[in-house]
Amino acid sequence: MPGIVLRRELEIVEEKGETDKHPEIWDSDGNRHAFAKQVLYGDEVDGLGCGSVAPFVCSIRMGL
Repeated sequence: MPGIVLRRELEIVEEKGETDKHPEIWDSDGNRHAFAKQVLYGDEVDGLGCGSVAPFVCSIRMGL
């Protein structure tokens, strides 16, 4: 699961001057971090998001 997802493209956020709302992607001067992209996972955002490992139970019925 992603930690951070932007619905808008990075360029649009920059054009609207809203980079300060996303410190995970831009620094305080409005410059993109080296790893900047629309979807950031786990280690890219200090462990935010959910892991993809989850236990589940599956039952099988024979002879429907």
